[in-house]
Amino acid sequence: MTANKTLRNLSVNELLQISQYNGLAYTIGPFSIRLTTDVSELLTTFHQMYADLEVAAVQPVSDFHIQIFKKTGLRRWWHPQVVFSVDSVIPFEPYPLSHAFPLSEWGLNWCIGLSAHQYIMLHSAVLEYKGVAVILPAMPGSGKSTLCSALMLRGWRLLSDEFGLINPDTGRVHPMPRAIPLKNNSISVIRDFSDSAVLGPLYKGTRKGDVAHLAPLADSLLRQHETAMPAVVVFPHYQAGSQCVLNVQEKSMAFTRITKNSFNYYLSQRQGFNTLTDLIKQSDCYGLQYSRLDDAIKVLTERVEQKAEQLLITGQGDNL
Repeated sequence: MTANKTLRNLSVNELLQISQYNGLAYTIGPFSIRLTTDVSELLTTFHQMYADLEVAAVQPVSDFHIQIFKKTGLRRWWHPQVVFSVDSVIPFEPYPLSHAFPLSEWGLNWCIGLSAHQYIMLHSAVLEYKGVAVILPAMPGSGKSTLCSALMLRGWRLLSDEFGLINPDTGRVHPMPRAIPLKNNSISVIRDFSDSAVLGPLYKGTRKGDVAHLAPLADSLLRQHETAMPAVVVFPHYQAGSQCVLNVQEKSMAFTRITKNSFNYYLSQRQGFNTLTDLIKQSDCYGLQYSRLDDAIKVLTERVEQKAEQLLITGQGDNL
């Protein structure tokens, strides 16, 4: 390759050849990755999920050197497995060969969560609409990924589903748009929600249940280096059969809740306290209870449009 190409311009066989020898070099948000693998099943799904992702023509210095290889010996023929390693360290037990793609995604999460302490890392979705970045911190089971997927499919820019990466020096969020792992009932919900949803294979019986990944839209990948200033924080909670209610969250409670949804708040000490204090001060904070995605999207879209207009009138919109 003499110039950067997107994955859609390369066949799976070309990707396999590149990744077996020099390694497949690409960036996800602020992180550069080199993936070396002999697993064609992994690259088939990677190609589907990240069709608009650029592959680097020149091998850069990488943050993470990831290797995913088939386990040798009898395992090649009997219940074949794959091994994940980063910088030649193997942090996990082998996974079934059929689960190579979720292993690669969860393994990258592990790498970032363990080392990216230059950011305050939130367990949250982050999306942008009308220039306003919205942070959706949530505990597992809250419906965060389902709501995040639906918002993206209705035109919101996906910055991240898993990691809200806040730069302590600027207060801005660094995008990291990746495939969204949908679990159990959420898979059929999103499949039925939009014809434009590109869903990967169904992985049954993972440690998180049945999982299928939703591909990020092209716009999110193409704009993955555009940071955004958060101005709204919403704590979502799915409740079957409930009305859609958006309630103002007291800032003291919002601060407490967001610290509990941070991967490294306590490790970051004063820097983490100052960063999240500033985030909550500058943001409108809400709790959202919902059952129907269309209702949640409507109320959030209206609220963010009002916020964008308010920031424009006050002259703060230039900071977004």
